[in-house]
Amino acid sequence: QLKKQANPYSNYLLACLLSSNCTGFSVWNISDNHVWYGDNVPGKMENYHPNIFDRNYKPKPAYFALLKTLQNN
Repeated sequence: QLKKQANPYSNYLLACLLSSNCTGFSVWNISDNHVWYGDNVPGKMENYHPNIFDRNYKPKPAYFALLKTLQNN
């Protein structure tokens, strides 16, 4: 699941890098400790891991995909 998550991050960043009118690239939050979705939905937040760092602030595959995309472009 986390490896699948890395591809869209990389693809979106690459699209931004290749577009002359893209001036920035943002992610929602830093770690899965700070997830906006599920704050008011019991039982949902613990299964939602959208950010590039896990709940312990360790980089996830999405982080490394972004890093690789930046290094290669």
